[in-house]
Amino acid sequence: MSIKVFLFHRVNPHPDPIWPPITPGHFERIVKYLKRNFEVVPLEETLLGNYKPTKSKKLCAITFDDGYRDFIEYAMPVINKYKVPTSIYVITDCVDSCLPPWTYLFNFFLLNTSITSLEVESIEIPPSLRKNNWKNLEEKIDLIKQFSPILKTISDEGKEDIMQQMQVQITDVEMPKNLMLNWDEIRLLKNEGVEIGSHSGKHPALSKDFHLDSVRHELERSGKEIKAAIGKFPIAISYPFGIYNSQVKKIAKEVGYKMGLTVLPKPYTLNDDHFEIPRIELYSEPFYKTRFRMNGQLQVLKNVFSLERSIHPNR
Repeated sequence: MSIKVFLFHRVNPHPDPIWPPITPGHFERIVKYLKRNFEVVPLEETLLGNYKPTKSKKLCAITFDDGYRDFIEYAMPVINKYKVPTSIYVITDCVDSCLPPWTYLFNFFLLNTSITSLEVESIEIPPSLRKNNWKNLEEKIDLIKQFSPILKTISDEGKEDIMQQMQVQITDVEMPKNLMLNWDEIRLLKNEGVEIGSHSGKHPALSKDFHLDSVRHELERSGKEIKAAIGKFPIAISYPFGIYNSQVKKIAKEVGYKMGLTVLPKPYTLNDDHFEIPRIELYSEPFYKTRFRMNGQLQVLKNVFSLERSIHPNR
């Protein structure tokens, strides 16, 4: 038996040039399609064996990462309308501070400032990105796209230092407010049947370069904080950026998690490793493409075109 696990981040009608959220209408169309073609099951309870599927349809689950407040505003009305279970994995430092993760803040400050330059002093950043100038929004977006993959790979201390440098230089942008769920709202969601899990404390990439003591600290403290808030240690850890390795899995088990979630466009077979659960991320895109993605057809098409290009490179 297999289950397709779908990953969402934000459902929101407001556009974003870097990370477009799924609109409420698009999200409802997705949920309606899933309800018609799958049995939508609670992920954690199903994998633990506490929930038994009741239909002959294929199985799927709906999950959210990060813990943005628009989950309550725009996703929950659709979830309640179609009576489908869901899970959400929160970044505990973001809940405590009421601020979005560093990934969002970096984009937010650059997109909203009127200044036209940024200097970064860091040996972890390529020299070509230490002094930056832009003339328009397109150049600013291009800079963000260059920075983003690099920031995911550097140390927590390095990221914090860069964020501080940026805030010193960008003084015309205030911190965004009321974007993240608070603990009262998370308790309310739990009481409504939403599965609550961890997405770490600070949202770091738990890669091979991340110190193991820091991995343990990240996973353990976020789990304990969720337990203090909702009364039980979370069942699942959603690895930030879907990044993990064998040591991260081992530590997750040791501190008390029962499963780990990553990002990979394929179904999960129920007897596979519970700490390598793949999820199929869905995006703001035409619905036909989303449908292909949900059914696995998009990956098949990509593989075919990739093979075709390798056989006929000049076409």
